[in-house]
Amino acid sequence: MGSGATFPYVALPAPVDRRMQLGPFPSARDGLRFLAYAASGAVVIPFFGAVAWLPFLGGALLLTTVPIDGTPLDLELARRFTHWRRSRIPVEESMSQIRRTRGAIAEVGPGVEVAVLRCRGGPIAFLPPPQLRLRFEQFREALRSLEGGLVLATSGVPVDPTPLRPTIPGRNPGEASAAAGYSEMVGLVCRRRAQRRIYALQWDATPSAGDASRLERRINELSGRLALLGVEPERLRGRELTGALRRFGFAGALGGSP
Repeated sequence: MGSGATFPYVALPAPVDRRMQLGPFPSARDGLRFLAYAASGAVVIPFFGAVAWLPFLGGALLLTTVPIDGTPLDLELARRFTHWRRSRIPVEESMSQIRRTRGAIAEVGPGVEVAVLRCRGGPIAFLPPPQLRLRFEQFREALRSLEGGLVLATSGVPVDPTPLRPTIPGRNPGEASAAAGYSEMVGLVCRRRAQRRIYALQWDATPSAGDASRLERRINELSGRLALLGVEPERLRGRELTGALRRFGFAGALGGSP
């Protein structure tokens, strides 16, 4: 194909990333929340007249159309109120406070030490039945081999589109336009996808000066079992360990080392 060849460019249609709308509201959900707020405020009409309803309509419109960092005002206020309430709940010092971290081990209570592994999720929906059965048996054996207990927590992180975008610029306007359209499509697809992260926590409730390696042995054995499942376990340390423990409900950190 000669250097003067051009390539067709199919523009990404505008509705691909468009949410369902209801009237002037950014999305149908925002419009439905406005109707709910307005209907709640309508109870004042029999007592004070229709004029008294106007402030409720204005407040409902403000709450559902004014964004804060891309989030509607009412949802952002609800999130902040929930965070404030959680911060006011007293924390039991004995079992839910991160007292200190030493490398990859954290002390969370009197004589209680924990360690955490972070793993990647693996797609299994399209695996052949023999491989699915093998994965099941490997995970069952991993659970049976555990000493003590195991706590799992899962979360999702956004997919980074950078490695998936075209890195070679187009040689002519047609190629450049095609690359821009493809890059836009990758960004839209990744915006609605998340990668699963799995956190596995093990603990030792009776450590002593001579048993410092017991938790290490347990977490290393679990890491080896999980590696056979292809989920790439990673031992967390320092700040990453503290952040992971907060996912399990532990609060604060009085000190630590990287």
